[in-house]
Amino acid sequence: MAFRAGPFAGTQGAAVSPRGGVGVAGPFAGGPFAGSQAAGVSPRGFAPAPAAGTPRATGFASAALNTAQLVAAATPYARQAQKKTDASMSPWGGGCPWQYDKTAFKKWLKAAIDQPKGPERKELYGFLAECFLDADADRDGFIGTEHGFNFLLDKAAAMPRRFGLAPSNHDVYGTDLEALRTVRRQMFQLMDTKGRGLIGLEQWIEFAIAHIKQKVQEINWTTIDFCNLESAGADDFIAFLNKALQAKDSEEYKSLYEFLFKTFVEADPNQSGDITSLDQMDQLIEQAAAAPRALGLAPPANQTYPNAQAMRQARQALMDQMISSSKGAAGGVTFDKFLNWALSHIAVKVNESMRR
Repeated sequence: MAFRAGPFAGTQGAAVSPRGGVGVAGPFAGGPFAGSQAAGVSPRGFAPAPAAGTPRATGFASAALNTAQLVAAATPYARQAQKKTDASMSPWGGGCPWQYDKTAFKKWLKAAIDQPKGPERKELYGFLAECFLDADADRDGFIGTEHGFNFLLDKAAAMPRRFGLAPSNHDVYGTDLEALRTVRRQMFQLMDTKGRGLIGLEQWIEFAIAHIKQKVQEINWTTIDFCNLESAGADDFIAFLNKALQAKDSEEYKSLYEFLFKTFVEADPNQSGDITSLDQMDQLIEQAAAAPRALGLAPPANQTYPNAQAMRQARQALMDQMISSSKGAAGGVTFDKFLNWALSHIAVKVNESMRR
């Protein structure tokens, strides 16, 4: 079950910094981590045919198939450790692991709830207090406006939403802003236990901790996490990718999106927001390939291309294809072009597998 060519092929040894996954409505629906799951959205369309000279991929199993048998029958590739970038070399900084690692975030929240006197609870309190600080626009010690209250909730929800553990407002309400306002007014009234029309820090903390305590009990500890792929099974990962292609509001899609986004940023040494050289393109493909290689699903480049020159020609053709994929194409490969191509490529390989 090989990911040949495309974003999941290349030479081994590319460094990948720790990264979180992402998720569905899930454990943080409602409250400060508000929302509920919405109807599925189809992935983007298929990619254009590979440019001339690009080695053709064999595809991978769809979750609709017997993935365990297909994985067992596939050409074996040795599992490789997923490389980690030193914190000092990472664009994400050297902050707390729970800020960029989905599994660490879950463990951090659980520890904060299970151990009220522990360091995790102190950090959680500090995080929630900072949300209040930033939402208190007039610095009077209260949140009393619709704008301030919305800012407070959305800022607190940003962290679990990063990992797909809470849905966005759009996932839940779509364009129905009045429905969102109605729910937020009800939440404000629940939080305003003193009936002042104002929310103090103590009321916010009490409400948020109680809500998180409830949601921690609902955490799914078995979901795929790109930061800890070594513990996942190959067939589970393939099923995960298939689910990611079905709905953009799913945990699987958001996890895949975050992985592709962070991979792109890490492959952009000029911090310009686009990939402009073939060396950068190589780095982008190599870092993306680290995920399936960690599960033995992708070969090194020397098993895909006959020589280094052929690989560079194929990568150049791929880069040209991405650049020309939108109207008025110019410059380098921007993230949206890479994302569109990667999702389309994966979708094509899923379909090829299902036609077997």
